[in-house]
Amino acid sequence: MMLTSIALPFIAAAIAPVWLRRGLPGSWLALFPLAVFVLNAGLYSQAVSGMEVSAHYPWVPSIGLNFTLYVDGLRWLMLTLISGIGTAVVLYASSYLAGHKDLHRFFLWLFVFMGAMVGLVLADNLLLLFVFWELTSIASYMLIGFTHESEKSRASALQGLLVTVGGGLALLAGMIMLGQQQQTWLISEMSLITEHSSWINAAIVLILIGTFTKSAQFPFQFWLPNAMAAPTPVSAYLHSATMVKAGVFLMAQLAPVFAQQSLWLTLVTGAGAITMLLGAWLAYLAVDLKKILAYTTVTALGILTMLVGLNSDYAFFAFVTFLVAHALYKASLFMLAGIIEHQAHTRNLRHIRPLPKFTLAVTAVAAWSLAGIAPALGFIAKELLLKASATSGWLTAMVFATAALTIAVAVSLVWQPWRSRRQVKEQHAEPWQQWFGPVLFSSLALLLGLGAPLVQPLANTIAEQMGANNVIELSLWYGLSPALALSFASIVVGIGLAALWRKNRVLAAKLRLISRYTGTERLYELLLAGNLSFADWQTRVLQNGYLGRYLVLIIAITTLAVTSTLLSQYGLPSFQFDALEPYEVGMLFVMLASTLYAIASRQRFAAIIALGAVGFVVALIFIHFSAPDLGITQVLVETLTVLLLVLVLLKLPGFKNYSSRGQRLLDAVVACAFGLMMTLLVLATQENHWADSIAHYFIEHSYSLGFGRNVVNVILVDFRALDTLGEIFVLALAAMGVYSMIRLRRSRL
Repeated sequence: MMLTSIALPFIAAAIAPVWLRRGLPGSWLALFPLAVFVLNAGLYSQAVSGMEVSAHYPWVPSIGLNFTLYVDGLRWLMLTLISGIGTAVVLYASSYLAGHKDLHRFFLWLFVFMGAMVGLVLADNLLLLFVFWELTSIASYMLIGFTHESEKSRASALQGLLVTVGGGLALLAGMIMLGQQQQTWLISEMSLITEHSSWINAAIVLILIGTFTKSAQFPFQFWLPNAMAAPTPVSAYLHSATMVKAGVFLMAQLAPVFAQQSLWLTLVTGAGAITMLLGAWLAYLAVDLKKILAYTTVTALGILTMLVGLNSDYAFFAFVTFLVAHALYKASLFMLAGIIEHQAHTRNLRHIRPLPKFTLAVTAVAAWSLAGIAPALGFIAKELLLKASATSGWLTAMVFATAALTIAVAVSLVWQPWRSRRQVKEQHAEPWQQWFGPVLFSSLALLLGLGAPLVQPLANTIAEQMGANNVIELSLWYGLSPALALSFASIVVGIGLAALWRKNRVLAAKLRLISRYTGTERLYELLLAGNLSFADWQTRVLQNGYLGRYLVLIIAITTLAVTSTLLSQYGLPSFQFDALEPYEVGMLFVMLASTLYAIASRQRFAAIIALGAVGFVVALIFIHFSAPDLGITQVLVETLTVLLLVLVLLKLPGFKNYSSRGQRLLDAVVACAFGLMMTLLVLATQENHWADSIAHYFIEHSYSLGFGRNVVNVILVDFRALDTLGEIFVLALAAMGVYSMIRLRRSRL
């Protein structure tokens, strides 16, 4: 069943392009996520009761990477949100993007995105989770950059990809360290870590970098609002139930493992609190409807992260209720943003025109939930959040300020269109596919506060899973308390800030500009520009298109690496030589003189003859030291090489100086250094026996296995036959290339 839930979206991704190209209605594709929703609904009783629901399919067992799937309360809730909201998003997109030339491509990547999220949530194996984790980044990149003709869309998509994939690399390292410490890759088998060590701290930091980048936590919060370049259906799905919740989901899964690690609690709580307040402040300053909603998502993600770090009963129950409430009202608000843009012909709240009464009413219901006012489920979450933060005055103040700013934003979303006196343009009714999600989700977000007992069993299970010791009753009335007083005060302050919203837009524009050039996004841009400049320099130096430069760099780096390793590991070899015979000295002298002549010669023919002399002397050395086979081979190869060079190079013009004197001097230094390195390596090889010789094996088995008495020949054609075959293949390929060039030249003549 779980494997089917993962497979269905990917099947839909394969079918969707063909389906839409044939002109069939895209709304029928919603049956795929609906099927996932129904399959998951059947697991409700097991998830709530805490029964183990798992499946295991071997994949790459040698490295511990297996298809191990698992369902618990939190996974069930996430899968319900992904599939339920996904169904509404598919319906919405089929109408919202109807007639778009790339609709088939949109649905392909939307379903890949959905499948990746389903796999991420169900994956119990850390390595498998990482595979789906990165797939969500790739799919979101394609969706954010869907309107690829727009430079802004491409830049926003690239920004999201770089931030999340960069964090993903850190996450992978942290997961590996955690798996090594726990001696398991399965999250369900991990236990509380009580030890404190630099290894654990490093794993925590790396994992949090990955989760913070995914869930847009400070200082990585800037990429999420820019992702609004994506089509509205993508924004609705991305912000409510999918990728940005992945980081929060993983932190919640690992909360019981790191519950006693002060570094974890401090970083998670601190980053969440800063993100929460920063998002609310930027949402209040923004005027673009989608940007406002994006910043409130940043706020919500900050709240959820902070609740994971607070590590208390109130915090865990607030986490569950707020996770549900936010998914519902945010999906509704983003879908409404697309409808409002169609009806008002703008997303700028300052210039918005009056909306139809039904649109305004549905927006008001969703905004009510955003504000967290009774009887919305968000009201219960806010009450529990205030109780959870009561342990710290600073946190309480930050939560209060966040609540007031959020209420101001929620009021403005309704107040500005309602009080607008701009001329109403022609409006058209939106199809039911676009209204299904907003009406359903905004109603649920409001009414679930009254139906809190329906959420209670699931909240109990998830809170216990995260480490809660006591059950907190979900209720709209906890009696008179400081939390209730602060909640009421935030409503009063929020309404006051909403009344000042239009008057402070000039100041808000200046503050937005300041935050734009002083925030972490500016740091990202500087780092990206620096990286591109470095790549530019590296390309000019290392990849400039000159073969001579490539050879010098390769030889120089190889020389440096081998020489430094040789000297540091084994020291300088001794220079003890046997006495040389006069003819041996003569051969060395001929080789040296021929080499110098080839370098100094200004004529190609003379240089070729000198190089040939070096090769023939090498053949004499082979023969002198009882290697006639090598000597014969060297003579044949050298003869063929000289003939080919003479035939080809004599057709070319004379030598010219294409390099400066300094470049030639550098070439000489590198060449001499490489020669010295090879000399030291040969001497060290003779002095040090790093491994037992295998010569006796070839001598003993040359005839019995290879049926040949010439050991060298048997090695080449039997023991190392694949090497020889590879060399033959390379020569044959080169010959075919030369033949093709000759034929091409003849055909042009």
